[in-house]
Amino acid sequence: MRYLLGFFFIMIAVSCQVDREPIVQQMIEDEVNLRMERFLESERKRCLQDIMESASRTADSLLRANPILIKIDSLARPPKVPKPSRPAFERPIDSLSVSTDTAGHEDS
Repeated sequence: MRYLLGFFFIMIAVSCQVDREPIVQQMIEDEVNLRMERFLESERKRCLQDIMESASRTADSLLRANPILIKIDSLARPPKVPKPSRPAFERPIDSLSVSTDTAGHEDS
């Protein structure tokens, strides 16, 4: 029984030994891939930033080169509205006479 227990213990100890090399290689590969993705993302951001700065400089230089085409005040007053035309009918002549007599009024 004692030999059987020793044999059983040795079998368990041998069977628990796993070749760790593939696991270590997989972990290293995962870490390398993660760092590569981070690097590529930062390079993309930097490249986009450089492109935007270059485009901004080009646009600014174009605006400086053609200043006449730039309208500074885009909120200018609208043009005057033309006067309406005169009506086609004639107004009647006022036939009432105006009295210049002030005798009926008393000044206080």
